[in-house]
Amino acid sequence: LTFTTSDWQTAQTVTVSAAQDADFVDDEATIRLTASGGGYDSASRSVMVKVTDDDDASASLTLSTTSLNIAEDGEATFTVRLASEPSAAVKVTLKQPDDSDNDDVTFSPKSLDFTTSNWNMIQTVTVNAEDDEDAVVDTATINLTASGGGYGNATGSVSVRVTETDTAGFELSETDGMLDIEEGETATFTLRLTSEPSDEVTVTLVQPDDDTANADVTLFDTNGNLIDDQNTLTFTVDDWDDTQTVTVRAAEDGDIDDDTATISLTAAGGGYDSVEGSLTVNVDDDNAVELVLSPKDGMLDIAEGDSATFTVRLDSVPSADVTVTLARTGASSTDVTFDTDDETAGDQDQLTFTTGNWETTQTVTVSAADDADSEDDSATIRLTAEDGGYDNITADVTVDVIDDDGRFVMPATLSVAEGGSKDFTVALGARPTGNVTVMLAQTGTT
Repeated sequence: LTFTTSDWQTAQTVTVSAAQDADFVDDEATIRLTASGGGYDSASRSVMVKVTDDDDASASLTLSTTSLNIAEDGEATFTVRLASEPSAAVKVTLKQPDDSDNDDVTFSPKSLDFTTSNWNMIQTVTVNAEDDEDAVVDTATINLTASGGGYGNATGSVSVRVTETDTAGFELSETDGMLDIEEGETATFTLRLTSEPSDEVTVTLVQPDDDTANADVTLFDTNGNLIDDQNTLTFTVDDWDDTQTVTVRAAEDGDIDDDTATISLTAAGGGYDSVEGSLTVNVDDDNAVELVLSPKDGMLDIAEGDSATFTVRLDSVPSADVTVTLARTGASSTDVTFDTDDETAGDQDQLTFTTGNWETTQTVTVSAADDADSEDDSATIRLTAEDGGYDNITADVTVDVIDDDGRFVMPATLSVAEGGSKDFTVALGARPTGNVTVMLAQTGTT
C-alpha cells in the first residue's frame, strides 16, 4: 500500500481470501504489515486471520451401506472411507459386539488404515455367511471404530442378515411321495427333518378325516415293535437328522380293486409348527383278475362231426356283473361253432357272472361239423370280459378238429414169398384240395 502526504488519512482496503480445502480443520494465518519511509521505518502491525472450516467437523466414516443381506454360504461387500482429510493416520477397527457375536458370520479385513494421502480412497470389507444345518435366520452386527488423526470419536455399524437356505421340512425315503404295498403285507418308509430345530419336534401321521380315508390301510407302527399302532414321531435337537421308520399295513380284502390311501404328516414345535407333508399309499390287490378255463391249457380236441365242452369261471370276486363274450378269431374254421346255452336254439356267445356266482363254472359246448375234405380243422375262440373290474381281460381256447375222412385206400398188410413179388394198390380216400404226391420208403428192419 502507498500513502502520500496528501492521502495519508484515507483508509485503504485489503481483501483476505480463505481457499476451500478438503480437511475439516479450522485454519489460521497472520498478516504482518511493515512500513518504510516518511518517518514510518519502525512502524509494524499484524492481523490474525481465523478460517472457519466448512467440512464436517465430526470426522465421520462414510459407508456404502449400513445393512447387508447375504445368502447362506454366500458373501457380500461394503466399502469404507473417511468423510474428510484427517490430521494424521487413522485406523478403523471392525468387530462384532461381544454379547451378540455370531460365528456363522465372518468378515475380512478386521481393520482398515487411512492416511492423509489415501483418506478419500474407498476400502472394501468382505462378509461371509457359513452354511449351517439349522433353519434359523442368522443376524450379526459389525461395528467400526476409528482412532487417530482427529477421528477418535468416529464410529459406524453394518447390520447383516443371512438368508436361510435350509428349509424346515420332511425328507422321506419315498422321494416321489408314493409307497407301494402288496395286499395283506406291510411296507416301510423313513422320515427325518431337513434342518435343525430349535426344540423338540413331534410329527403326527394320520389319514385325512374325509372320503379319502381307507380302512384297509392301517396306521402306522412308529416304534418298531409291531404290537400297538403308533402315529407320532419325536425328533430332538440332537437326533433331528436321524431317520425314523414308519410301518404301514394293507389289509387283505375280497375285492379285486387296488386300494389307495393318503398319510398326512403334521409337525409341531421347534420352529416346525407350519410344516406339513403327505405320502400316498398304493395297495396292489393280490386277487387275480383272470378267466379260469378247464382244460387249463385251453386246448380242446374234437372229432369231426362231434362236440366237446370247456368251462369258464372268474378267478376273484368282481365289483359288478361281468359279461364274457366269445368269438372266433383270425383264420378260424367256420366248421367250428360254440353255444353257451344248450337250452336256447342257435349259437349263444355270452356268459354273465355276478358277485354271487363268480366262482361257479359255466359250460361252453363246441361243435365240429362233418365236412367232405380230409383236412384236420382248427379254430381259436377268444373270450373277452368287460365290467366289474374285468375290462379287457381275455383268454383263448384252441380247438383242434380230427378229420374222420380216410387218407389212403390200401391194404394194411401184404405177404410176399421169398424170391417172389406181389402188387398192392394205393388210392385217395377223399377228394384232395390239390395235387397229391405220395412218397414210398422203407422203415424199420430190412
